[in-house]
Amino acid sequence: LSILKHKIFFLTFIILCSGLVDIIGISMFAPLLSTITDNLSSNKITKLTSSFFIFLDLKLNLLNISILLSLIFILKGILVFLTRKYIYDIIENIKADLRNKTINNLLRANYSFVNLYKSGYLTNILSTEIEKVAATVKVFANMLTCICWALIFFIGCVLLAPFATLVIFLGWILISLLIKVMSNSLRVLSLDLSQYDFYFKDTIIQFSRNFKYLKLTNQLLKIKSILYSQIRILEKISLKIIIRREFVNSILEPVGISLILFLLYFRTEIRGYPVEDSFALILFIYRMYRYGSETQSHWNNLNSTNGGLLV
Repeated sequence: LSILKHKIFFLTFIILCSGLVDIIGISMFAPLLSTITDNLSSNKITKLTSSFFIFLDLKLNLLNISILLSLIFILKGILVFLTRKYIYDIIENIKADLRNKTINNLLRANYSFVNLYKSGYLTNILSTEIEKVAATVKVFANMLTCICWALIFFIGCVLLAPFATLVIFLGWILISLLIKVMSNSLRVLSLDLSQYDFYFKDTIIQFSRNFKYLKLTNQLLKIKSILYSQIRILEKISLKIIIRREFVNSILEPVGISLILFLLYFRTEIRGYPVEDSFALILFIYRMYRYGSETQSHWNNLNSTNGGLLV
């Protein structure tokens, strides 16, 4: 990740810009709904939008709001595309740079250093582990995106309804702490996966190099047994990583939807707020929870690829 230091600020700037455009676009659904219900003074966002249209000498109606919404989301799409392109440019540059540096280091190394490591280990670094580093950089960039967007929507929620935001935020913190116990084990499993992957590839290379000798000495069955054993171990570790990661990822959305529906019921049925008054807040909280949950998922994925970084 140190390679990203000189580019991380610009990436963050693009992400924040797209997040700000996104929250403005989502906000426009509140006045859109208000124009349909003919209740143009029901919430803060509608009042601000009305003032903005008056400043532009435009009428606040369904057509004008729809046009503005379309332009906002087109701009968001452009910014998201630029963000993804910049991320993939960084990833490909890192992959090329790591491969070049690794090859240069090997060419400058003495024989004793190269002989110290098995060929499977060196081959694995040049192929699999560099791809893992690239995958880790992608996950980090996605996590940074979700953190920035979640922060933007959190600020928007606080401005609209501080107490409701606090309740949802505390609920999300509690869920995250419960999930953290399971997600921490992914880091250990990732290291185990990388280690056994080294063993497996080295066995394959040694097998192909010494096939004639192994066949003459009747050791092919022994090598076969070793390979089958290594394959079973890799399968078990991979399944453990996938199951734990997907379990965590799959429970986040239903829990979040349940919290949001409870908030909607509380504000409309108990507190007596009109639906259009709570609409923008519900969308903000849903986006905040969604991006917060995706941050947790990306963190789990980051833990599951840590083996490549440590190698």
